[in-house]
Amino acid sequence: MEATLLGNREKLMLELIAKYAVDKGLTVEPGFTTKNVKWLISFADDGRFLGVQELGDAERKNNPGLSIPNCPEFPANEMNSGGKAHPLVESLNVVVAMPAKQGEAVPEEHLVKHGFYMDLLIELGAKMRTAGVAVSALTSEKRAEVVSALEASAAKSTDKGLIAIGGTWLVSDPKAAEWWRSRRKASDGTGDEGLCLVTGRSALPLASHPTISGLVSVGGQAGSRLISFDKGAFASYGFDKSENACVSESAAMQYRAGLTDLIGKGRKLGPMIVGHWFSNAVPADDDIPTWLVELPDASEEADARMRANRLLEAIRKGDRPDLSGCRYYTFSVSGAAGRVMLRDWQEGSFEALLQNVTKWFDDLAIVSSDGGKVIRSPKFNTVLGTTVRSENGNPKLDDTHPPMVAALWRSATSGSAIPGNAVTAALQRSRIDALENTFRPDRMSLLKAYLIRNTKQGIHMSTHLNPEHPDPAYHAGRLMAVLANIQEAALGNVNANVVQRFYPAASSTPALIFGRLARLSQFHLAKLDSGLARHLDLKQAEIWSQINDRLPTTFSLEQQTLFALGYYQQLASDAAERRERSAAKKASNTESNLFQGEQS
Repeated sequence: MEATLLGNREKLMLELIAKYAVDKGLTVEPGFTTKNVKWLISFADDGRFLGVQELGDAERKNNPGLSIPNCPEFPANEMNSGGKAHPLVESLNVVVAMPAKQGEAVPEEHLVKHGFYMDLLIELGAKMRTAGVAVSALTSEKRAEVVSALEASAAKSTDKGLIAIGGTWLVSDPKAAEWWRSRRKASDGTGDEGLCLVTGRSALPLASHPTISGLVSVGGQAGSRLISFDKGAFASYGFDKSENACVSESAAMQYRAGLTDLIGKGRKLGPMIVGHWFSNAVPADDDIPTWLVELPDASEEADARMRANRLLEAIRKGDRPDLSGCRYYTFSVSGAAGRVMLRDWQEGSFEALLQNVTKWFDDLAIVSSDGGKVIRSPKFNTVLGTTVRSENGNPKLDDTHPPMVAALWRSATSGSAIPGNAVTAALQRSRIDALENTFRPDRMSLLKAYLIRNTKQGIHMSTHLNPEHPDPAYHAGRLMAVLANIQEAALGNVNANVVQRFYPAASSTPALIFGRLARLSQFHLAKLDSGLARHLDLKQAEIWSQINDRLPTTFSLEQQTLFALGYYQQLASDAAERRERSAAKKASNTESNLFQGEQS
């Protein structure tokens, strides 16, 4: 987010995120921050090395470490000058000059930072005896012993580490905080005063905004900035850097703390992360955005669509007064090198969110490919995965584009239209499904939701087959399925059936294809017994009666989508019909056997 582009929406977002940080007790004193620290390096009071310990949940995969509050840090603009290190808590390549790989030389830049780190410890040692002990321990041969212990514990040189002397963490000693307060520059900002965009009060603008962590997995760096001024084009009216969008240091620390916490708790949706919170306390079982991403257990009663409908009914009846007046806030972010890219921001009432999510699940509802029950509500990432290719059965979600993902998330939470590029991608994948005879119901769910939300045809879409649908494109898809069944009944499995040969062309240029397919079907029907041939011919004729002479030369995107759904729902209907005939035949045979037994 470039500060010169901050509008009322972005200002409100920063204000609410800062308030979230205050309400949750996440705020820290300017000049201090909360860091995730993974390694504790312990020495005795006399400087003897005692060992290293992994902090946090050591059993957890990708353990982030332990969250440590009140860690001293330099302002970002001072760190940009290079060669500096934050005091007391830093990466292991700085604290003990640990190499990236065992046996490798330590890069010069890390040795310089280690030297700066040691100078800070020496300075603190004049105020705090234990810091002096740490200096002696780290300037002796014990440093190599520490590095060996860390390597043996599979520590990474980029992990954060801290030092304890005699069981006391240096960073937790009140004397260390007092030293840092007196040392850091006595200024809340730089330049002329302005109105803080977050608080609305007069303040000195922070020279350089703090970095946000947690975006490495979505294209960001270890620290990315939400607001920055690294180009002359972002300045105006003679203002320099952050004077263009005044935010006080304390307000910046608040929004940084809130945003970092929400990103850490957020969900990764392909190439972006979504975070959310509520104005009131909401039980975990009623956390609506979570229902979109992490479905309840596999029991039918816990299906997200059913739960959403039940909760909405309870709120409307007044049975859930605890949710009355509750508001939700949600944002989507991704990284672009050193920048935080804000993709979406929404807020509204809890009831409106629940209503929109309920509609999302309803719009996605579609019959299973075997013509049985309606499929369970798909996860958001599952829907997103229908737009990209899969590798070893896993969709390549990182191949999706953040703006499309953000638009699809907004559709799920606000009831807006389905992004056209998502539908185009899903439609292209559905053609491959047809050729491989591996139709995915969740892909059809997205196509159905698109028709409901984006087109006039939506009023005619249902979870099951609609024989009375008014559009010939839908019936053209149905006809394709019936023609494929006729060929299979006549010839069995062939190397290249009508679907594999003609589906792509039939779904885009129908007038050129279906006359030929209709003539071909007559040869196939002639090979069948009269009863089955008559049944399939009547079904084909019924569909042709819906089409009449309305097949255009080409199909639009909307019509291609209707074609795909008509094909899928006809296949599902035929599967259900075959199952019913089989069950009826089995029941008839059983009844006949019982009758014969009675006769004998």
